[in-house]
Amino acid sequence: MKKILTISKNIFLTLAIMLTLSASAWAQGGTTGPLSWQINDNILTISGNGDMPDYDYPKPQPWVDYAETITEVKIEDGVSSIGNYAFTGCTALKTATIPNSVTRIGSEAFRLSSITSIVIPNSVETIGGSAFSGCGQLATVILSNQMITIEPLCFYQCKSLTSISIPLGVKGIGYRAFGNSGLTAISFPGSVLSIGFQAFEWCESLETVTIPNNVGTIEDFAFSCCTKLISINVDNNNSYFSSEDGVLFNKDKTTLICCPGGKTGNYDIPSSVKKLGYYSFIRCESLTSLTIPSSVTEIDKAFFALYSLTSITNLNPVPVELDELEFEDTEINQIMLKVPINAVDAYKEAEIWNDFKIVGINVGVSSNEISAISVYPNPTTGPLTMDNGQWTINHVEIFDVYGKKQFSIVNSQLSIEKIDISSLPAGVYFIKIATEQGTITKKVVKQ
Repeated sequence: MKKILTISKNIFLTLAIMLTLSASAWAQGGTTGPLSWQINDNILTISGNGDMPDYDYPKPQPWVDYAETITEVKIEDGVSSIGNYAFTGCTALKTATIPNSVTRIGSEAFRLSSITSIVIPNSVETIGGSAFSGCGQLATVILSNQMITIEPLCFYQCKSLTSISIPLGVKGIGYRAFGNSGLTAISFPGSVLSIGFQAFEWCESLETVTIPNNVGTIEDFAFSCCTKLISINVDNNNSYFSSEDGVLFNKDKTTLICCPGGKTGNYDIPSSVKKLGYYSFIRCESLTSLTIPSSVTEIDKAFFALYSLTSITNLNPVPVELDELEFEDTEINQIMLKVPINAVDAYKEAEIWNDFKIVGINVGVSSNEISAISVYPNPTTGPLTMDNGQWTINHVEIFDVYGKKQFSIVNSQLSIEKIDISSLPAGVYFIKIATEQGTITKKVVKQ
């Protein structure tokens, strides 16, 4: 009798173990919205008709417990969308098959997975932001030709992605869409109209960029910190931007927008430039010397992290006012600043400029010859006379010690040899006198 009871007990335990294993196997599948899912041999298969639900961290995807073991995802025909966060954190995921029935891939759908390649069928119209962000092994991407926008952070930190073809029809590249990726070159189809903020920032392998004729918006830092970038080339028919020597400008080359981070040696800014744009020389780490023409009258936090810079030649006789953050992360006290010899005093009194090692240089013959122009009395309570000698004065500009223009006078407005600065507060000013032969700056003290 005891023997029979022992056998019965063993059979019961065996059945219990089998039921437990069966229940465990059954747990590797279920439903999500109108769809079914099943995991076999680390392959997740999703089937049915309709949209996959959107997931988030409080309400994760139902296969979240297997996220670290899923190696492949197969989505069957009939599924019409991939939900937000669907495969986020599937760290073992290498491949995914997407059918032609899918029209949308949700935000962060494959974020932080180990996927190595992906083909987006032409049925897909939208890929959400950060969909493939942090996919460091993603090397091959084929995009749908129905897409209109590459959403923000879509391929951010895809370090293995060295090339991509952007389909004709895409109009916008979003914020950090390809930031910190492995791209080595990028060209845009003619349909692209805008390139977003930091779109390609920190692409440290990027060497060339080609911008087509229809691009009308390039936001700040679009190509910043790309330390191997040597050339940004703009189509000659573009109405908004231009390029010269691989540097990006506005159309008429009055604003320098971006000097590529891989620029080496010396760079002479064209004489047409009036403004150096916002962080336009950020992390140009191999630039050793720079010439700023006298035409530049505005510098908008242009310079940052110029580690190899040893010399600047600034031909403007009046120091341009600088923001306190200008030349941040740059050892300017080790950089020689060459300025017109008659402007040395002005630069020695100008904030930030006076931290450089300032030396005076002769700027052409006219700088010496027109230095004979005198301004008196100095100091003055207001009235000033300019003894122009043999030179015809075309216009006069007056700046304070911060480089801020107080007013200007052209020869047609009045007898320019006599001016009155009595309306200005007491202090030190610099008078920039322009003749046909050149420009000179005189320092005056207003009492």
